[in-house]
Amino acid sequence: MLGYDSAKSDQTLVYVLTLGVVEAYRSLGIASSLIREIIKYASSIPTCGAVYLPVISYNNPAINLYKKMSFKCVRRLHGFYLINGQHYDSFLFLYYVNGGQSPCSPL
Repeated sequence: MLGYDSAKSDQTLVYVLTLGVVEAYRSLGIASSLIREIIKYASSIPTCGAVYLPVISYNNPAINLYKKMSFKCVRRLHGFYLINGQHYDSFLFLYYVNGGQSPCSPL
């Protein structure tokens, strides 16, 4: 899911709430294609500076994919997810577009 409100002139980020590929279709380049389309979409918004998304801390395939696609891990969010009564950390990843840059350094 993507979020962007064109009525807000101060909107500067595209947030990916969730992105997943059914197990039988993994390793076929589907996630990479979706991510490239998201980046293309974000780049088409002149005021957008970045795409950002959370990744649960134990999802190593997703973490490796985002790093391979030049996303930067900028934060560890402790207890971000609550799944079946248990808290899990998340990593926050950003991909800068249109000259966007972070006010802080990546992890």
